[in-house]
Amino acid sequence: MKNKPKLYSILLLGIVLLLASSLIACEPQSSSAPPTQKPPVSKSVPSSPPEQPPSALVEAKVVRVIDGDTIEVSIAGKSYKVRYIGIDTPETVHPSKPVECFGKEATEKNRELVDGKTVRLEKDVSETDSYGRLLRYVWVGDIFVNDYLVREGYAYACTYPPDVKYTEQFVQAQREARENNRGLWAACQQTTVQPPPTSQISLTIVSVTSPVSPGAYATLKARAPPGAQCTITVYYKSGPSTAQGLYPKQADSNGDVSWTWKVGTRTTPGSWRIVVNATLNTETVSQETYFTVE
Repeated sequence: MKNKPKLYSILLLGIVLLLASSLIACEPQSSSAPPTQKPPVSKSVPSSPPEQPPSALVEAKVVRVIDGDTIEVSIAGKSYKVRYIGIDTPETVHPSKPVECFGKEATEKNRELVDGKTVRLEKDVSETDSYGRLLRYVWVGDIFVNDYLVREGYAYACTYPPDVKYTEQFVQAQREARENNRGLWAACQQTTVQPPPTSQISLTIVSVTSPVSPGAYATLKARAPPGAQCTITVYYKSGPSTAQGLYPKQADSNGDVSWTWKVGTRTTPGSWRIVVNATLNTETVSQETYFTVE
């Protein structure tokens, strides 16, 4: 019984230590990371209009239609020229080119679609082209203007990387327009350039392989005066093609002449211009057409 006080002392000490450890455990622990704080609320300060419009989809008022694939718009009181992405319409205002077949019709259709209206502009990758024009897809109401112009035969699909978001859609739209003989596909593809009345030289593009896949061969057949010296130039995005087979030729005794060349495996899908020239007795005529790489 003499050991009871000692036992009580040990039990009491244990209880005290237990209580002390419990109190320490309940104290908040410090952390090396700073506490999360709500960001201060800043008062908005009006900013001056940006030099370029926002890169996201924005509304704009069309103030002028320049041609079939270029417009001028107003955004927040500032004017911008806008070039439609992924398409190309025949020229009407080029300083060094004549008005091309179906160019006026394409301009008038573009004017009918967007002139004076509020449109929505969609950016792809590039902000502007080498002329400082905004590069955009254009929507008016539920109409995708770029697609509409190709699908109805007012424009060619013409892709310039890196802006390729709708390339497949435009190529399909062009195929539909071509197969249904819409617009320029009916009016322009086999048109012979008319020489002056006193000239005896004429040139006709008889056929061209289209569409054609990258890496495949294309053939263009033409008819010129027998013995005429003929040349062909195929224009891609990078410039005139240097493919073998595109060398000058002389029309045979029937006036027939043709070229066959291989389309590069890395050729960008789209419609590409071909120019054929025929020269006889110092007189030269030219004929243009397009072929499609899909």
